[in-house]
Amino acid sequence: MKELEEFGIVGSLKDELAQLNTQTRMVLKRYRSGDVLQGEALRASIPRITDLITRCYKQKLFQYSLLLIDLLQEVGGALRLNRIEAYALSLRGFIQHILGLFYEAIDNYRKAVIIYNQENYTPGISSVLQRMGETYLALLRYEEALSCFERVLQIEPNNLQCCLGKASALELLGRDAEAIEFFRCALAIDPNNREARQGLAGLGVDV
Repeated sequence: MKELEEFGIVGSLKDELAQLNTQTRMVLKRYRSGDVLQGEALRASIPRITDLITRCYKQKLFQYSLLLIDLLQEVGGALRLNRIEAYALSLRGFIQHILGLFYEAIDNYRKAVIIYNQENYTPGISSVLQRMGETYLALLRYEEALSCFERVLQIEPNNLQCCLGKASALELLGRDAEAIEFFRCALAIDPNNREARQGLAGLGVDV
């Protein structure tokens, strides 16, 4: 596939990606045409797709990761696996954040949270809200970032990254006393955390 060469994918990985894309889309077509026996083959494709997404991500082949994420979402939608659809949306948001597409990332995170809420799937909600908070920080929208981190901490009080995220948002909002409290909370979870120590030092607090 020419597009794979353009993304720098060569050799066996290129062949694997091309084969998986062709096979999965063929199975999708048959399934949508009423061949319900193809459902198991579609389910079996999910771990293969997620594995390749990870491998492309590690090689910084982000654009092709996005194409695979589209395929994953199509499979999840065809099988009516709402959590898979939400997972694909959250992955797309994560890659878009890396690419600096912050508003697009927020849009996909919001869609993922809606689905996870409908599924009452708390781990998914927490994960997406944490990433959404980090994207809001990148957009300098500190109040929204703070809200995301607070929602996660209501579910997971010992979430280190959200303690740090909340502390950073509070500091950027000029609420230093509260920022100090949450940098200290982060240190209580991880006494050697460099970010928390640097945060406190920046606020004039001895550690």
